This record gives sequence, structure tokens and C-alpha cells, in this order.
Amino acid sequence: MLIENSANVIKLNGAQQTARERTYPSPHCSARLLIKARSLLVHQDPDAQRQDLVALLSYVDDPLEMRDQMRKTETTWLRRIEKPLNLGDPLLGRIYAADDIRRAQATYRLLVN
Repeated sequence: MLIENSANVIKLNGAQQTARERTYPSPHCSARLLIKARSLLVHQDPDAQRQDLVALLSYVDDPLEMRDQMRKTETTWLRRIEKPLNLGDPLLGRIYAADDIRRAQATYRLLVN
């Protein structure tokens, strides 16, 4: 699971490693989001990429600022994944809280428009 703290570090907690926690230097949220967007279409486990994307989209504090900093090609990458991302999928409600899904949907709309 991805968790960002104030030091911009991702902590990974695995089911097998409940007593241990590893931290890794983390790229900026927009970079992680764009990496996941590109990998959604080619990764062996697209569902995992999709879940990470939904979570990352829900974490964005200021989507308008992020959009203003993105290049046109990066916005295009996000537009290409609209169908496989499928933020309207009712099954997302089994994984995420309704507020998180709404926040992810709103962020995605602001980033691609």
C-alpha cells in the first residue's frame, strides 16, 4: 500500500511483513501518478496499477496546480487511460471509501480538461 508522509517517503507494509516497515525515497506525487498511468496499459497486473492510480488521484491536494505544471504529452497520457481506469466502476466501492472515489474522479476530470 502507498502511504506518503510529510518527508515525501513511501512506506510499504506487506501482509508478510506486519512487524517490519520499509521506506523508500519517493518521487513527487505527479511523477508517481504519471508513471502509474503509463504502466496501466502495459503492466502484467493492470488491476494493481489501477488501484494505485485511484489512490494517488485521491491524494492530490491541488489538481489545478498539478495540471498547470504538466506538459501536454503528460495530459495526453492521462486521457489515454480513461477507459481502463474506469473511475465509474461500482466495484471500486469495495476497495475505497465513497469520498476517496469522488475525489479521484474530480481530480482526474480537472487534470484532463
